[in-house]
Amino acid sequence: MDEVVRCPYCVSGEEFKPMVSHVDGTFICARCGHTTRPKDEKYECRCSRCVELQRITA
Repeated sequence: MDEVVRCPYCVSGEEFKPMVSHVDGTFICARCGHTTRPKDEKYECRCSRCVELQRITA
């Protein structure tokens, strides 16, 4: 079964929106551009929402 990775920002109905899988292991939200690589613990998304979250929590 394929892994379902969901965007932590975008909601579709009553669930977080599924992200699109790319061959390099990256998942991207088609709505907001948030990205993640579940197998890479050091990966940091540079979407505007993550950048803002990092700014206010630093």
